[in-house]
Amino acid sequence: MEIERRVESLKEEFRTEDPEELARGLGVSIYERSDFSQLLGMFAVVDRRPCIFLNANMGERDRRIVLAHELGHAVLHQSEEGILDMVQFTLFSTNSRSEYEANVFAAHLLMDDGEVRDHLKEGVDVVSLAQTLQVDINLLLIKLHEMEKKGMGMDLPDLPPSDFLKYGHQ
Repeated sequence: MEIERRVESLKEEFRTEDPEELARGLGVSIYERSDFSQLLGMFAVVDRRPCIFLNANMGERDRRIVLAHELGHAVLHQSEEGILDMVQFTLFSTNSRSEYEANVFAAHLLMDDGEVRDHLKEGVDVVSLAQTLQVDINLLLIKLHEMEKKGMGMDLPDLPPSDFLKYGHQ
């Protein structure tokens, strides 16, 4: 719930749900990298400046998801003191709380509870809903689990693995 409150506060403060606009508003620099082969994105603090590095070979949908995920790291996991020149968090750690939290941040940023609930009430299945919302189905499942935690009555399967954003995995 705390992560959702942080997301809502940022959306209100910067009057946008766009991850790129939020990053700019927070002073996070975004760099496209064409030399990433397996890595989709990375958050780092370089010379005390927060930076997000994105794989330049992604499509727009995946870029938006990865940017929202890495923005989650910037908001939730950035070193307060800026002591380290580079602190990186990737999308590949399978047992990492920070990866799950970044996924939750992205799910709340990219999907609205009401919109998700309305589509489900209309009988839209989760595969179609993920396509409609232009998100990975695993990110949608995380959103549904978060909605369930708030008592919204979702009947859900198990949570997806935290490494669902591996490059090339669809």
